[in-house]
Amino acid sequence: MKARSPGLAGSLALFLVAAAYFAVGCTLSLEYLDEGQIVYPSWLVSLGAVPYQGFRHLYGPSLFFLNGALLRCFGANLIVIRISLVILKAAGVVLTYVIAEKLVARRFAFLASLALVAVWGTPWWVFNTPYANHYSLVLTLAGLAVFLSLPRHFRAGCLLAGLCFGAAATFKQTAGAFAFSGLALFLILADDPRQLREAPAGPSLPGWLVRAARLVALAGMLAVFVAYLWPRNSAWNVLVLFGPVALTIGCAIFRELRGPVRPGSLAGLWGMIYAGIGTALPLLGFGAYYAAKGLLPEMLFDLVLGLPQKVEWFTPFPAPSTRVLVFLALLAALLGTAWRGSRRRLAAAASRGWWAAFAAVAAALVLLATGGDPLEYARSGAWQGDALLLWFAAPLGAVCACGALLLRRYRSGEAAPWEGRWRALLLVYCSAATSLLLFYPAGDFFHMVMALPVFLPPLAFLAERFSQPAGSEAAAARALPSVPSLLVAALTVWMVAPCVAHLTTRWEEAGGEASALSRATGVRGAEPKFGRVADLVARLDSEVAPGGRLLVLNGEQMLYFLAGRRSALDADEFVFYLAGAGLISDANARSLVDEREAVERLARERPVVVEGGDSPTAGRVRTVFPEMSHYLDAHYRKAADAGGYRVLKWVEP
Repeated sequence: MKARSPGLAGSLALFLVAAAYFAVGCTLSLEYLDEGQIVYPSWLVSLGAVPYQGFRHLYGPSLFFLNGALLRCFGANLIVIRISLVILKAAGVVLTYVIAEKLVARRFAFLASLALVAVWGTPWWVFNTPYANHYSLVLTLAGLAVFLSLPRHFRAGCLLAGLCFGAAATFKQTAGAFAFSGLALFLILADDPRQLREAPAGPSLPGWLVRAARLVALAGMLAVFVAYLWPRNSAWNVLVLFGPVALTIGCAIFRELRGPVRPGSLAGLWGMIYAGIGTALPLLGFGAYYAAKGLLPEMLFDLVLGLPQKVEWFTPFPAPSTRVLVFLALLAALLGTAWRGSRRRLAAAASRGWWAAFAAVAAALVLLATGGDPLEYARSGAWQGDALLLWFAAPLGAVCACGALLLRRYRSGEAAPWEGRWRALLLVYCSAATSLLLFYPAGDFFHMVMALPVFLPPLAFLAERFSQPAGSEAAAARALPSVPSLLVAALTVWMVAPCVAHLTTRWEEAGGEASALSRATGVRGAEPKFGRVADLVARLDSEVAPGGRLLVLNGEQMLYFLAGRRSALDADEFVFYLAGAGLISDANARSLVDEREAVERLARERPVVVEGGDSPTAGRVRTVFPEMSHYLDAHYRKAADAGGYRVLKWVEP
């Protein structure tokens, strides 16, 4: 199948539709911890602060420079960042469509994009918070799309893809590294990664040197992945996240050792060099910037060689329960029965008991899912939890199934197995396999759905192959929808329906009321906390003079931004956030904060202190930093209660 471009008009239409849908939910959440620890430092940058000098953080500098520039240009208002996220996510939808269309017919690419719009439009805080993952993911998709869109310019495609991956690394280090690794793995696995064989590969090199260089690249990837996963992990987590890419690298090493040096091997090696140069350029640019300011050690400590090693954060990819395993087995049996039945005329299939087998498996699946009471299952909303849980099977299922298909095609003896859409599938598979590593250290539901665009194109490929198992594309286009295609559509609707339902519910709860927060125009949070925060911000506006300092002890850095007042301890706020959330040991937290110096700053600044509230981190900072807590007890007294928070003010000894 020849890949087709959706065209500028089609891409623009898809962008506008996605942006319009995302705009509906972009104001329907407000998160005070995670969103605050990104928005507040971004505001500091808009005021002139430099990341890793004015504050610590694990995210790359581009996140803060970009959002800081937006706040500086368009005003210190949360809606500015929310609108930018709408644009960013809409661009991600278009890129997902562009990549998927290299693999499948347009209707399946559209189905994948539509599913992404439905999920990413859910007003969960995770989609309205400017996490670095959103930016790095869109840049990763851009790199894949650029490479696939430049078949006549192999070296330029590698270089530009590398630039996208390097830019992604300046937002989130691991995202850029794993994206580059995925492209490098493709360049090694493809017999000839160039679309046009006549394109020059570069200077000639001896065959043994080419093989040695490729083996070193594979071994280096394996070593980096093992080192990344080594601390604080579990056997199950390593198996599901590292297993697919480890097997892929193992197959590549075996082929390099056993087979002859192929004609395209040198092209793949030069492609890696060009991609490596592109990836390095943005990183070197920031390195030069920080070196010129004398801040390179601080940047390296926060991003690579210090702070990451002190953080203790691990949420494993969930192991399926017995019920889930049985459910997935029955679902696979249902899909398999439908696929086999569609390979022959339904009338003939029915005579062989196909309809009976299909109905039996479907009935068993429904009984298991509903507990024997479909009406109560629908009324209680339990179906929504099962539908969302099914998304966990999407990343691993896409990688494993596509890997098996690619291996089967390679072993089939095709003279040129990686032509056309199979070449695109190999690239997308390699990217998806390395992207599974992004679920460490956190493999929870929200990190999984944030990464969906990487896995949707291979899922679209599987859906098309399943829906059209026998016959040509033309024959399938003339036929009525098959049972497998109807099952794919029904399964997609079921999985995205809870997201649409949540958006509808949240919109009704918001009631169209205007925000009471002047620095969060139109934004609505969950009641009743939203109202309590508005009361607190109003109180702080009268208690703290413009330019005065605050100290929020429950980790909710969003309060600084909403109140328009800076922290008295900007440099330590991220450590307070980590300590309060239990993401770092008490000893490591104290090693990063000079308590004596912090107390001296408090004595000079005499900030208004806010503590309490319903934050899960409330009280933890005082426990971890006893000297600071003792100073506050000795010199501060409660001045007011505002919205469930305690406002403390300095008093004369």
